[in-house]
Amino acid sequence: MTRTRVQAIVIQNDRVLFGYGKGYHFFPGGGLERWETPEQGALRELKEEANVSGTILFGITEPATPDALASEFDRHFTFLVDIEDQTLDLATTLRRRTRETG
Repeated sequence: MTRTRVQAIVIQNDRVLFGYGKGYHFFPGGGLERWETPEQGALRELKEEANVSGTILFGITEPATPDALASEFDRHFTFLVDIEDQTLDLATTLRRRTRETG
C-alpha cells in the first residue's frame, strides 16, 4: 500500500518550527488522508500540531522511495508555509509532541 507523508516548514522571526519525538526532530506533518490533497494535508497537520493556519508559498515533491523498506512512507510532500504574525501555540498530540527550536 502506498503511503504519502506531508509536512510543513514554518520560518518566523529567523526561527524554524520543528517537532520532536522518538529521539529525532522533524517538520510538523504526517500521513495524507485519502480525501485530501497534499496541500490540504500539510495545512491540517500544521493546525493539529502547532495550532496555526497558514498559506502555502511553494511545495517540494520528493520522488517515491526506491526501497519500500527504507521509509514508512513512499512519497513525501514538503511545503513552505507562511503563518504571518500568528503566535505559535504548540500542542501535544498522542503520537508526538512538537516544540519550537531556535
